[in-house]
Amino acid sequence: KNLDEILSVKGLDAIYIGPADLGLSYGENPQFDVEENPIYEIIIKILEKAKKNNIYAGIHCGSSTYALKMIELGFNFVSILSDSRIMSIGVKTILDEIRETKKEKVGSIY
Repeated sequence: KNLDEILSVKGLDAIYIGPADLGLSYGENPQFDVEENPIYEIIIKILEKAKKNNIYAGIHCGSSTYALKMIELGFNFVSILSDSRIMSIGVKTILDEIRETKKEKVGSIY
């Protein structure tokens, strides 16, 4: 509702979209990598208005695939997951590999 006023604030260089927070503020379920309306339309609207006002636009993403899509659409910067989420994914991957290897060699694991 106040996007034009926000983007015209003197000294503002960039705007950053948190899709989960944006969804919550519109009564939707919080999520990343949004491609459904109405949130996707709002994301695109923010991007277009930021470009029009020569403001850098950034967005938080849940995957590298979505981040690349957002860069192709014209976002100037993206963040992908949080450091704690990235670490937990890495740990899970390592543990899954160990469990699978152990299962193949021993036959079962606890």
